[in-house]
Amino acid sequence: MQSKRLSGFTLIEVLVVMALLGIVTALAAPGFASLVQSNRVQAAAGELQRALYYARSEAMSRGVNVVVTTDPEDANGWMGALRITTAKTVVLPNVEVLRQYSGGLGNGVNGTGAVGGTPLTSLTFQPNGSLKLSGEATIRVCATNALTQGKQFTLNQGGVLTVIDYTPNRASAVGCT
Repeated sequence: MQSKRLSGFTLIEVLVVMALLGIVTALAAPGFASLVQSNRVQAAAGELQRALYYARSEAMSRGVNVVVTTDPEDANGWMGALRITTAKTVVLPNVEVLRQYSGGLGNGVNGTGAVGGTPLTSLTFQPNGSLKLSGEATIRVCATNALTQGKQFTLNQGGVLTVIDYTPNRASAVGCT
């Protein structure tokens, strides 16, 4: 009497394949995490760039000062809660909120700003598109707790925005160094 052989996989074969998949996944995970962080930084930097262009455009089209303000209590700095408003003046006593990013511009990213070493928490665009600044402003956007390449924004007094790649010196939970 001849026995029928059933087709399929043995337990050993299944375990070997699962072990190989585990090894490949373990090797690929760090690279994937870095890719996700890099994409978060790119998306947040793009959103900040659009917000700054919007504020400048509104200042020019409305003929009033427009202020971009960070929440000083938000540890994410320029990637945290932002408000874009008209400036309060004698002629315009009421501030109009043009746009508000209460949830911030991105998860897993933070940003710091400075003008000549002094922390920067707001920017004021004037009706001619220029900025009320004592010098050149720099805003850095980077991944939280990672050395993933970030972005550096430079704004001159004329209101011109330049964006370049930036590599932080050390990983930080708050700010970009």
